[in-house]
Amino acid sequence: MKKLVIWIVEDEPMNQLLAREALDRVKAQSSIAIETRSFNDWKWPSKTGADQPTTANTQLPDILILDLLEGNESFQGGAYYEELRRREQAAGKKERAAFVLIWTTHEGMLESSRFVAEKKNSDQRFIALGTKAKADLERAVIDCIGRIEEA
Repeated sequence: MKKLVIWIVEDEPMNQLLAREALDRVKAQSSIAIETRSFNDWKWPSKTGADQPTTANTQLPDILILDLLEGNESFQGGAYYEELRRREQAAGKKERAAFVLIWTTHEGMLESSRFVAEKKNSDQRFIALGTKAKADLERAVIDCIGRIEEA
């Protein structure tokens, strides 16, 4: 199997660290090569910036860990999700779309709550964790890897 690519989109440094720690534990337990990329905003990766991959020579993610809210206030993740799905379709990756793990507590924001409810009903690879617990993220990533291996 080729390496798995996992992207983390999270603006809070402490939560980004928690996600990286969960992925480090998964990597230590996995026989699959896993590449991770972290982003601290919701701008689609472009050719500029040291930590930003270029779409020309970087694989789209197999798993996206996506925070929906900037500073727990502004709903940003929906547009990022839609852009990912658009790029996957353009690349012919429809049958193997990325798993999207929602790494946010979206309750209390009407826009993000509606988005999560809608996507949970329409996208089988959309998983809302409802928490930012490291153990929950780790289990969800392991489950996604298992599902990818079975496909």
